[in-house]
Amino acid sequence: MSAQSTLALENIRCLEQLRSLLDRIDADRYAQSAPPVFPSGIGSHARHALDHYTNFLAGLASGAVDYESRQRGTDVETNPDSAKRQIGQIVEGLQALTASDEDKTLHVHVEDGGAGPECVPLASSSVRRELDFLLSHTVHHNALIAVALRMDGFDPGEAFGVAPSTLRFLQRNGEIRSVRR
Repeated sequence: MSAQSTLALENIRCLEQLRSLLDRIDADRYAQSAPPVFPSGIGSHARHALDHYTNFLAGLASGAVDYESRQRGTDVETNPDSAKRQIGQIVEGLQALTASDEDKTLHVHVEDGGAGPECVPLASSSVRRELDFLLSHTVHHNALIAVALRMDGFDPGEAFGVAPSTLRFLQRNGEIRSVRR
């Protein structure tokens, strides 16, 4: 049996961090935005990040991932329970990845600059590279969620939205108590 993908595990930890936060906030806070300072709500950022995972997992079978094919305006954007269910499905998909899967080649649709659907360029990538992208992308959106919550007077926790490598650094230097996310 192949070992679990380390990058998949880091992504799972980041998603579990988001799911844990969603357990602590109410549906109104999740769905609201704070224009003009913060025009996208927590739910919009969560849905955006989760859509990327859904598209990644869907693209594994065909070997082609299209991150731009997202489902905007779904209940994942307004209902934290829907987001938690989607996180559960994504975690199941990531748990199935092994370390040997990380070297598989993927082709990723890239922005076409307005050229249209008949001219969709692809970039060569790997499962490892895309897992690294997904982790960075999710940390970025979690950080935006953390800012929005702090602006609203809600503390998401000192580790929420912080990159795993930064958490390890902060813990080694005694600047953070725990890397619990």
